[in-house]
Amino acid sequence: MPMDPYTICPCGSGKKLKFCCQSLSNEMEKVEKLIDNHQPRMALQILEKLAKTNGQNPWVVTRQAASLMSDDRAADAKNVLLMFLRHRSDHPSANALYAMATLQSDGLPEARKAIRRAFRFSIAAEPVIVAGLAQYLAEYHWQLEQFMAARQHMVMALQLGNENQRQEVLQLLTEFDADASVPFSFRGGQAIPPYTPPEAAAEKVNKAQRLASVGCWGDAATLLTEAAEQHDPNSTNLWRLIGLFRAWDGEEATAAAALHKAAELDSANFEAAVETEALAQELDRNVPENCTKLRTAAYDTEQVSRLLGKLDESPLLVKIPSQPPQEGDEQPVAGIYAVLDRQSADYRPGLTLRDLSRIVGRITVLDSNSEKALPPRVLTTALEGKKLTHTKSTLETVAGDLVHRAPNDPPEGSIVGVERPDDEPMTFDYYMPKSIPAGDRRRLRREFLDMCWGEGWKKHPLRALGGKTPAEVAADPNSKIKLAAAIDCLEAVADDMNTTAPIEALRQEFGIPAFNLITITNDNHLQSLTLSQLRRVDVRSLNLEMFKLVVQRASLARMGRLANHALKMWLVERDSEFSSDDERLQIMASFADLNSRSLHDAEAMEWNKKARQIIDKLPNAFERVVEWKLRELQLQLSDKEKVNSLFRELWEVYGAKLPRLRQILAGIIEELGIERPFDQGIVTTTTDVGGLWSPDAPSDAPAGQKLWLPENG
Repeated sequence: MPMDPYTICPCGSGKKLKFCCQSLSNEMEKVEKLIDNHQPRMALQILEKLAKTNGQNPWVVTRQAASLMSDDRAADAKNVLLMFLRHRSDHPSANALYAMATLQSDGLPEARKAIRRAFRFSIAAEPVIVAGLAQYLAEYHWQLEQFMAARQHMVMALQLGNENQRQEVLQLLTEFDADASVPFSFRGGQAIPPYTPPEAAAEKVNKAQRLASVGCWGDAATLLTEAAEQHDPNSTNLWRLIGLFRAWDGEEATAAAALHKAAELDSANFEAAVETEALAQELDRNVPENCTKLRTAAYDTEQVSRLLGKLDESPLLVKIPSQPPQEGDEQPVAGIYAVLDRQSADYRPGLTLRDLSRIVGRITVLDSNSEKALPPRVLTTALEGKKLTHTKSTLETVAGDLVHRAPNDPPEGSIVGVERPDDEPMTFDYYMPKSIPAGDRRRLRREFLDMCWGEGWKKHPLRALGGKTPAEVAADPNSKIKLAAAIDCLEAVADDMNTTAPIEALRQEFGIPAFNLITITNDNHLQSLTLSQLRRVDVRSLNLEMFKLVVQRASLARMGRLANHALKMWLVERDSEFSSDDERLQIMASFADLNSRSLHDAEAMEWNKKARQIIDKLPNAFERVVEWKLRELQLQLSDKEKVNSLFRELWEVYGAKLPRLRQILAGIIEELGIERPFDQGIVTTTTDVGGLWSPDAPSDAPAGQKLWLPENG
């Protein structure tokens, strides 16, 4: 069907086809059909002929570039577009395609400049391409752990994309906001603060706002910084705006500096200043230059089998399970070993953390890959400094002349990651051999958490406090905002550890004012709050629907302390508002599981008993009884007699009716490394359980036999 001469010309001029590129329409119609039929090479034959006489026609150039990219010739497409853009630098489609071609041929960060130009010139004409570029940048920043930049680019892609793109990005955004390894200050979004510039800065600020509206946050921040320094240096909101724009562009060091300044200027507004300062501290903690480097040093070896034998014999090395080979692996893993600081002690009752060895590094032995002509290699990985030196020394001592430093490897090793030095007290690097009973392992983890929130964090130097410890600055009134923000950062670390920290107690101990509660006026107000602000909501004043929204947001975002507080309030103070026993039991289960994960076993056990009192009165509650007995089993691991009794009851009374339960019990013994509780060979650690069932896992059990299994401790 011939092209309508009165349609808008595809060249982007805005004119009707009849009054623009009508002379090319017959040939270009053929091209469009070939492109639609996925025949880029045949389309290119026509386009190359047209380019000889119409080399600067946007329709020809953009279709030629698109066809070249479809033919995996991104570099050629880039060159074609570059020649065109020298004469038409603001052409929307050409800029969008040039960014895509540069991304495909050169990758990031080389393509950043081209992508910024596409954001600036192409959003209206090519929203789908720009959405794809924004999504690519989001994933790139997420990989670099530049979390604020990652999330903001997701939001941009969500706003611009087509239906398929929006669904994909929405899933990414949901995963991001539920990822507790991302500090809560970075999740849930940040509102742009209102700012009215002085007249002398108005033009510059307006231009910055236009750039920010199309995702050019770095350029916008540069203009706003000039406006701040020249015309409005004491504006809290302006410096906060600069900080947000820098962070959204991935410039975390300069973002932190601007936010620190905003917090200083806002010291009269304590809670707002603390929230801004906490955001700045999290960004500072994320800057690679402020982190300890995780390095890998490479060695060559020619005798993998002999080397593995030597490593297996060393008391300073512990072989740990390795993942089965994955598609795309360059070399198969022959063995992975944890490197200990000293020989592991034998188990004895009353063992404490001080008795345990600590893991200082890792040794990975890679076998050869004959197809890729890759010889065997040995990698030592540890934090730079004493730990890396110890790891390398251990390998060299144990392996002797079986290993030699790889000649092309840098003397200091290669950087493979970073660790935040502020988090050192909260890093569980103790080695607990399988000989330690499950109950004692749980007790030792509780001992570790008590140490974290006690002397560990309080007496650890923090970068945010100028290298001083929280205990050292506690009496300084000028440090209250920074100290309160550091406590907020600690809460985010606790969320990542899947536990809760005693935040209120720490604030009280260090003389930090109690949270200034936020009174909610409506649903929109509640949904507009950042996750940091959500922690300060006066939940007691909420109606039931808004209360449930707080519980939902806190649970989805895995904010342990807030979820724990809200769930307990629901159970204790708002018990009459449950619609049914089913709803009450669901909340009890969530609360008990949260306390179990946080190793608050007494609280979890109390609600386990209360749930059983409800269940015992319900009809047809057989499987619910099993579910809660499995929870109780986890909480009683330190009491051998009770564990044996529970195992026997579950196996003999309930397992007969639920065969899948017996597989689960066998799996618990295997996974937790606990002793077989029966003298008879009823349950064995070699039972084929096919993996433990959890709420998110598929099951091949018959209907009615799908059981919940608590997480192990």
